Amino acid sequence: MRVTSATESGSIGAGLDPLVAMSIDMAVAQWLRSPRATSQAREHLRAAGVGEAEIEERRRCRSSDPHLAALLRLAVTVIITRGRLEPRDIRRVRPALTDDELRAVIAATAIAFLAVTLAESVDRATPFVPIDIEVGDY
Repeated sequence: MRVTSATESGSIGAGLDPLVAMSIDMAVAQWLRSPRATSQAREHLRAAGVGEAEIEERRRCRSSDPHLAALLRLAVTVIITRGRLEPRDIRRVRPALTDDELRAVIAATAIAFLAVTLAESVDRATPFVPIDIEVGDY
């Protein structure tokens, strides 16, 4: 019997809208107080056609789309709890997430965390747009 990992089967991030993944990048980078990663996430959202006001909302885990806002709060909760979610954390997302959707959000959050780590440790030579990281409470 051969066990196939989620990475090998291609299921990591499957079904997650690219704009949702970019928004998770933004929320996680902001939560972790990374000006470089936040700036990069902002530029990706801008290039995808997201307006400035909505980008600022997503930095604060808010959105004009309540489902997206709940996903962003869930992603930050994954960071805060180091992946140890309580059932109530998951129940807050409406409509309810399937197991595959939950895995995709957690995978996107892990990738966002990795991007912050890389931006803050390796990518020092790359220029970035300075950004005010103090945007208020979540």
